[in-house]
Amino acid sequence: MTVNHIGLSGVNTADILLNNTGHNIANAATPGFSRRQPVLITQQSHWGGLQNQLGGVRVLYLMRVSNDYLNDQVFRASASQSMADSFAIPMVQLDQLLGREDTGLTQLLNGFIGNLQRLETRPESLPLRQQWLGSAGQLVDRFHTLGQQLQVISQQQTSQISNVITEANRLGAAIADLNKQIIESNGSNHKISDGNCADLLDQRDNLINQLSEQVSVEVYRNSNNAVNLVIPSSQGAIPLIIGTQYFDLSINPDAADPMNPDVMVNIPGVAVSVTPQLGRLAGLQKLHRDGLMPVINQLGRMAVVLASEVNSQLELGVDLAGDKGKPLFQDINSTSAMQQRVLPSTVAGTEALTVAIDDISRLVPSEYQLVFTASDQCRVTRLSDGQSFSGSLTAATPFTIDGLTIHLTGTPAINDQFLLTPWRHEATQLSIVLNDPEQLAFAAQSSGPGDNRNLLALLGCLNGYSASSPDVLEANILLQSSVANQTASAVRQQKTSQSLYQAAVAEREGLSGINLDEEAANLLRFQQFYQANARLLRTSQMIIDELLAVCR
Repeated sequence: MTVNHIGLSGVNTADILLNNTGHNIANAATPGFSRRQPVLITQQSHWGGLQNQLGGVRVLYLMRVSNDYLNDQVFRASASQSMADSFAIPMVQLDQLLGREDTGLTQLLNGFIGNLQRLETRPESLPLRQQWLGSAGQLVDRFHTLGQQLQVISQQQTSQISNVITEANRLGAAIADLNKQIIESNGSNHKISDGNCADLLDQRDNLINQLSEQVSVEVYRNSNNAVNLVIPSSQGAIPLIIGTQYFDLSINPDAADPMNPDVMVNIPGVAVSVTPQLGRLAGLQKLHRDGLMPVINQLGRMAVVLASEVNSQLELGVDLAGDKGKPLFQDINSTSAMQQRVLPSTVAGTEALTVAIDDISRLVPSEYQLVFTASDQCRVTRLSDGQSFSGSLTAATPFTIDGLTIHLTGTPAINDQFLLTPWRHEATQLSIVLNDPEQLAFAAQSSGPGDNRNLLALLGCLNGYSASSPDVLEANILLQSSVANQTASAVRQQKTSQSLYQAAVAEREGLSGINLDEEAANLLRFQQFYQANARLLRTSQMIIDELLAVCR
């Protein structure tokens, strides 16, 4: 009977609507859940003679309410926020390390110069000389502490990059597996199946969002509802997931620089270096490039300038015994120091390089990449600004750049590469080699013990009065100011990225999220719908009972 058939279709439909509403409410707090919206259609009616019958209603499918543009917007915002966090948080740590009195250089540099100034009127005073040596020892210890702390931050950065790779590989493999499940569950009708595999699609979008926090990706959707993911990077778009295949990330084991891990995408047959534009990995790589290494280079340069200025000036004077002055600090161009400034990258020849620091007035706080373009020619690139310089480099003809002299032994092969790190170890290698206050050469040559002319010249060097001597105090202030400004900018970007992420999530949730007030109203509406169709069934049953009674 038509009424019975229509009522039954309504009751069945109402049951599905109520169950779906309950499912939405139950998942209101589930991360990444997209609400399900029933798509209803009128069942086909049948007309023919005395067998006219209206069709009633049925649920075609439960539609997953989602928008690819809004989802991609959340992915990008998530990657941006993660990058900002991973850069800003260590920068705040760096800023505090350099700016605080108990960890920075300012107070001890002022004490070192201030104690030297006290010797102006009494240059022969042994207590004052000993006091100055003590302040020199404290300054050296602070350089060591800062250098070691920067190494700790670098090690933490490397460890975090390793953790990012582990997490990204876990998420990438799970996404590829979900691609496989979605393809299998799709069947032939992709539109209807989109509702049938909604839970899988939600899980995958949630994993893509988590992956974007680690490594930014662009999403390309296929007709079978699988997705391809690529990493936009400075090397171009690098595939990470193609359908059901995931190309894992790893750290290049042959990378020359332990402080700068080379992250690779392992595509079959080739491993491609990757520098993502956003995500935690991008933030950590930016920290190394724009935050950590500039500080290490500036600090190392300051240590070299300090040691060179003090040593050079003291060697021009005489001590209390009238003997020629001796250096206070370890020679900046000791054999071990010059060797430590070179890291071989790709070497096929028999050559070895050393780097000497010869002109402190021309020093640039940068690292360099050297490539042999011929057996006697090289190209040196200053990494801080990308400028390249070419010239001869042989055992007899050193190569000079920015106050540095590069020496060669052995025979190079074409395309051999080296990373030159003139400042990386200088802060931790700074050391005092003169401990006898009587041997401090504060007097000029051929002068008596009370002469202070060499001491005054040394003060002039330390205060930057000499055109050929950089101002150590000013360099320290500039370093602190640069890091403080960079940190303030990073913190502002962090707050902006957080706001943009929250706005993107709110816009997505406005469409796909669960509105509990709306779902509560649906419960009442669908309950009434169910009750009305149940009454229709009871009415149909009453009619049938009356007809049976008449037939008796």
